[in-house]
Amino acid sequence: MTLTCIPAEDRSLSIGHEPAGPIEPATPPRVGLSTYDEAAVTAFVGGDSVAVADLVEDVRKLADALAGDDGDAARVRLLARAAAAARAQQRALEALLGRCLAQRDYEGVEAVSRVLDGVSRRLALSLKHLAVESQLRRRPAVFIRHANSVNFGEER
Repeated sequence: MTLTCIPAEDRSLSIGHEPAGPIEPATPPRVGLSTYDEAAVTAFVGGDSVAVADLVEDVRKLADALAGDDGDAARVRLLARAAAAARAQQRALEALLGRCLAQRDYEGVEAVSRVLDGVSRRLALSLKHLAVESQLRRRPAVFIRHANSVNFGEER
């Protein structure tokens, strides 16, 4: 630690210390995936091992983000991406439904309608959760007024 005195006319004192060496940023511990987690992630994925490894790494990064200091913001970003993906799927399915109707493919209409209902429910759920997150970020307002008496419980 160094102590530096400034001339009296400045009337100030500066105290500082010299760093011992370069400061390495601490890396937070990673969230590991169990064998069962990896199996669940890769169960619906076909393709080469590089694509599967990339998917597993993406899942690990998402888990790290959700468990990290910025977990609330990561959760909102995840909900926003889920809502956007569901909306894109909904639009594609609506176009497909229109083509099935134009071709009078009623079995196709029924199948697409079922899938469209599920996608619409997922979209509504994602949007509902985003609305809840938005409400949680707002600061509550408290109004204080004058009261002669406040009674809690039974009236007397």
